[in-house]
Amino acid sequence: MGSAGTSTPERRGVALIFVLGILILLGFLVTGVMLQVRGTDSLSHRDHLEAQREALLESALSYCRMRWKADSLLGPEEWSEMVWLEPHRAGFRVNVRPWGALVRVDARLFVGRDTDLVRTVVVGGSARGDSMPCLGILDGGQNLQILQGSSLRGTYWGNGSVSGSFGGTSSQFAARPDLWSPNPALMPRTDVVEAWWTGADHAWYLGAPIDSGLSFSRWSTDTCDVTGDVRDAEFRCDGVLRIRDAKLLHVVSLSRRLLVEGKVEAKDVLFASRTNLLIRGDLHLEGQILSKDSLLLLADTVDARGGLFHLLGAAHPNPAFPGDSISSSIVRIGTRRGTGTVVYAGRHQGSSSRQMHFLSDSAMTWKGVWICRGGAEIRGKVQGSVLAQFLLYHDQKGVPWEGRLDQANLSSVADSTMVIAIPWTGRGEPASWSVR
Repeated sequence: MGSAGTSTPERRGVALIFVLGILILLGFLVTGVMLQVRGTDSLSHRDHLEAQREALLESALSYCRMRWKADSLLGPEEWSEMVWLEPHRAGFRVNVRPWGALVRVDARLFVGRDTDLVRTVVVGGSARGDSMPCLGILDGGQNLQILQGSSLRGTYWGNGSVSGSFGGTSSQFAARPDLWSPNPALMPRTDVVEAWWTGADHAWYLGAPIDSGLSFSRWSTDTCDVTGDVRDAEFRCDGVLRIRDAKLLHVVSLSRRLLVEGKVEAKDVLFASRTNLLIRGDLHLEGQILSKDSLLLLADTVDARGGLFHLLGAAHPNPAFPGDSISSSIVRIGTRRGTGTVVYAGRHQGSSSRQMHFLSDSAMTWKGVWICRGGAEIRGKVQGSVLAQFLLYHDQKGVPWEGRLDQANLSSVADSTMVIAIPWTGRGEPASWSVR
């Protein structure tokens, strides 16, 4: 008889190795599938958690908007409140305080056992592009004369008469005296930035940081240089802080004087000068730059579509001449090309001054919003909105004239649906300037 079906030890060994190989391969496949499922589940959980966080942040901001609308608490007041959407499972705590000319909301989010995440939102005012005038004058009854070579394209809010170079009325714009009254509502609330400066000055004298969440450095030298890549830091300089050829992220600075030059990229920053500041070179800004006494924007280019330049200004009355001012606080814009919001807040003491506090050069081009609570001498091209207490013009002999527009071409923004972010005014829907 034959030997078919008989198994030898060698053949049984080969079969066993083959079966073990199949089992190991199946084990790898099962493990891979399980890891993939676990990874997908973990990713889904993280996505769900992040979605919950975003929803909680929006709920926190909606709650703040409700409080601001009901109680006008978006101002110099500091307040904190805890809100549970689901008792002890989902909620938020908001801490609100002035942050430069805006307001800062620190929202601690509670999702189950996750209580460590704090999201910061910096908030200001907002206005639709078509709700802002091309030119708005706050003084009642100031007449406007548009000199030859100047033009307005948009709407003019003022209740005085309007005439052209030769006594005729210009037809390039729509005069809306009926809309003159909303002008003051677009002006920023000075009490917000004054409250912030009070806290900053206190921190200056104590040598304490303004933002405790950043790495703090204090320098007592006459000149302090910042260059290169810097993030999550706060600088205190007793002298001149010179920021040059730098890339900055989440940076706060307070100095006696500020100088920005070279190529500087600054995102989510707050720079403050206790006296004056000068900006040259090329600047990309998302954040705030503040000064007390003077602001000179002489950079070649400024890209600050998400940025704010703010001069507090202090017009101290001259005791020898009542009604006159001895203040030299001024904003001067000599930038070849720029975008952003520039504000002279005009914190006047005593009688209001008829001095010029806002000046632009005829060779500059700007897109954005200019606000001046004082006299403004506007030259150059501005696309957006200019709001001023009153207009000034100096002739060739240096004689000042009020209500005259010379060497200026002002036009409204082309996109009438665009939302323009401005410092907080106490009216309108708050707009977020930055989120982190």
